Amino acid sequence: MNGLFLDFDGVLCDSVAEAYYSSYFFVYGTIPQSTSVPPEFRRLRSYIRNGEDFILLQEVMKKKLEIRNQKDFDAFRATKDSAYIANLQGKFLETRLLLLEEQPETWLTLNPLFPRIAEKLRALSRSENVFILSTKNEDLIGLILKHHKIDWPDSRIINALNRDKIKIIESHTSFEKSIFIDDQLDHLVWDNKKVICYLALWGYLDKNSVPNVPSLEYETFLETIESLAGS
Repeated sequence: MNGLFLDFDGVLCDSVAEAYYSSYFFVYGTIPQSTSVPPEFRRLRSYIRNGEDFILLQEVMKKKLEIRNQKDFDAFRATKDSAYIANLQGKFLETRLLLLEEQPETWLTLNPLFPRIAEKLRALSRSENVFILSTKNEDLIGLILKHHKIDWPDSRIINALNRDKIKIIESHTSFEKSIFIDDQLDHLVWDNKKVICYLALWGYLDKNSVPNVPSLEYETFLETIESLAGS
């Protein structure tokens, strides 16, 4: 049997509105006047690596910094002390949990799944070889799935924050090989015979700089996800 590992944000869930809403509240101490995502925030979303980077996006927008590509954002991020970044991780999670407690319906609604994903996940919920692998907090993922009436086992939601996703997949030695789908290039490798990676083209990647690598269009993903799970 083979394994199937799916990233969450940008592959299963279109969470950019929640990310904007929560990070805005973190920075300004108030909720935004609109839940609509500013085009610039949506554009910059393609450069973030972990949840705390959403706070940095707010800073970029507030200071009107010029971020044209991943290299620019990484350079800006590198100006931040590692202790500051680590502190942001915990504080931003606390902010999300606070908003979830005080405004549960609003917060959860800001995390829609991509079209038809819910029915696909319901069909795969009992497939013990299918995992969600994400840097997002696993409890938040579980709550979002429950909001969409998906009964997904907690044991098959893996938190990869500050961990190497490929190594996590490789640790599942019972699989002959595994398929991994993510929209973040840095999480993917192309020379591993045990982990077959695909770039999710519908995700939060920079559409102007998509490399020639194994990839999936959204409709192809929907049509093949169940066969990938059974491969």
